[in-house]
Amino acid sequence: MEANVARLNDLLAYQTVRAPFAGVITLRNVDAGVLVNEGSTLLFRIAQTDRLRTYLNVPQADAGSVRVGQQATARHPRFAGSRVPRRRHPHRQCLDPATRTLLVEVQVPIPPPCSCPACTPR
Repeated sequence: MEANVARLNDLLAYQTVRAPFAGVITLRNVDAGVLVNEGSTLLFRIAQTDRLRTYLNVPQADAGSVRVGQQATARHPRFAGSRVPRRRHPHRQCLDPATRTLLVEVQVPIPPPCSCPACTPR
């Protein structure tokens, strides 16, 4: 009897789908109650909203100075005068022979939205 209860509890755990990170569902391809089998098509598309990944092509002349974990500076007209360090991650370790550039990923953390009454929509 206890083994049967444990088996049913294990089956019940399969009702929950968990993402490997926190985010927002941007696309849902299945509805609640639909039977989903192993290897089925895309269930959900989830956007990770805590960071922005930007991909840049670094020219060959500057590619030798790019290192994993190196700080970069991001600038945006909306935040004039502020310089925020960001982390660089070379996407590949070799140059693209067609463009002679190194693809680099720069991760920009996005702060959570302000929850003060002046910023919260009504």
